[in-house]
Amino acid sequence: MYRKVERDASRELVKSFDSNDSKKSKEAFEKKADQLQLKITASLVVDWSFDEKLTEAGVIEMLENAPHIRTQIENIAINRKEFFYKLSAID
Repeated sequence: MYRKVERDASRELVKSFDSNDSKKSKEAFEKKADQLQLKITASLVVDWSFDEKLTEAGVIEMLENAPHIRTQIENIAINRKEFFYKLSAID
């Protein structure tokens, strides 16, 4: 799911950049890029196992309200070895 969301977000951002004209501000483009990055980050979390099923909208809301958690998830995701920790190492 993450790779698809990342690929779709990249395409959407390029499309937004390509259609960017003098009427669109740099701030609007940066806001769009941040929204897409938030969606990518949410895709990393939405499939985690909790008592209640997570939704993309719920995760995005949580990440918007807790930017420190978003930063931690993004930092851990950068280090794939940590993020995709082998379950066998936990046993």
